[in-house]
Amino acid sequence: MKRLSFLLLLGALGGGCGSSSGTPVPSRSTAASPAAEIVERISIAEREFRLTPRAVTVSKPGTYVLRGVNRGTTMHGLAVEGNGVDVASTPVPPGRTTTLKVTLTQPGTYELYCPVDAHADEGMRGTLTLLAPGRKQPPATTTAPSAAGGGY
Repeated sequence: MKRLSFLLLLGALGGGCGSSSGTPVPSRSTAASPAAEIVERISIAEREFRLTPRAVTVSKPGTYVLRGVNRGTTMHGLAVEGNGVDVASTPVPPGRTTTLKVTLTQPGTYELYCPVDAHADEGMRGTLTLLAPGRKQPPATTTAPSAAGGGY
């Protein structure tokens, strides 16, 4: 996964988002041109350790601005990965806001997560879904009975 490579690179450089030094990570840019029209601005609240809303659905291809509002007590950021997209915002301290511009061209589900330390593994993840033309909602997902956690 590109996110893992990115985090390993940060560790090798001695920095790292959310490190005790507080060194922020530079944004990775999207393939969008600076003059790309913004389809929508979407706010995501970030707290230990969740994103709200957890699932975001959009119906039109184009450029979106995700606004990560850090309502937690530690550094947080936003990242989107999948379908050829791999972008991340600069992490920000509590009480601050970060923005991430992402261009979605392929219908499907993208991973939305906090790229700081292991925050995604601790629950700060969700989905960003671009609907296929003519669809009103994302396809239904099913969970196998063994994956539902029964018996553990």
